Amino acid sequence: MIVGAPAVSDAQVQPPPAAMSPMPQFVWRCRRLASTNGQAVSSGAKENVMRREMKGAEAAGMRALIGRCGLAGALLLSGGCAPLSKDQCKTANWQQIGYQSGVNGRSPVRYEEERQACAEHGIGSDETGWKIGYAQGLGVYCTAANGYDVGRHGGSYDEVCPPDLDARFRPAYQDGRHVADLLNALNERRSRLDDIGRILADDDKRARDYVALMRKNPQPPPPPPQLLERRARRDLEREYDYLRNEHEGLRRDFEQNDGELSARYAVPAMGYDGP
Repeated sequence: MIVGAPAVSDAQVQPPPAAMSPMPQFVWRCRRLASTNGQAVSSGAKENVMRREMKGAEAAGMRALIGRCGLAGALLLSGGCAPLSKDQCKTANWQQIGYQSGVNGRSPVRYEEERQACAEHGIGSDETGWKIGYAQGLGVYCTAANGYDVGRHGGSYDEVCPPDLDARFRPAYQDGRHVADLLNALNERRSRLDDIGRILADDDKRARDYVALMRKNPQPPPPPPQLLERRARRDLEREYDYLRNEHEGLRRDFEQNDGELSARYAVPAMGYDGP
């Protein structure tokens, strides 16, 4: 059974208060580090953040392309939705141009944009051929499998499918949007976990560096570093544990939903590329 829409609410998190700590606070932190070998948070937290930000930028670019051109357009037309050039207008196969607009789920107003682009070069168009190709393209776009794929990748639906095809496309698209919502919530938790991990790791490093310096018995002794207050540190660690459990639950929901729905619509499962 496909689980229903989960109650996914944004975590109520506040920026962690960082404060200058007196010597007793520093002693507490150093003792804590000694007891845990400084491994309260993975030392690879910063690397994880960098990798995730790079992947996030790539994904954002693809989602933007999907939103403008449709999923198939993102896969077939990596150059985006640029207007037709003069050379393209001269050799245009208007039925093929209409097909591309249909298979990418673009609005039928696309024809007027393409006609106008060629008119500016003094070249005519073939509306009949475009409409024939457009209808053929919609036959490919308006399938349940494509509806699910467009939805789960965050693509928009411009209400282009005729009623008989919309009846199968729309429910699958809504299933895909549900999976996309799960993935977005999952990535939000992961991003916050990375942020907290970085804050705690940096705090640990300041304490370790000071301990290493003090072992050299410098004269005069340097002042202690600025560390998180004990309560602020504890609150962050609790939030980290809470979000980690929430993240694991969302990941199970995402993988279950996408796995079952991918099988239903006969498309490959997305999987989750993250820790």
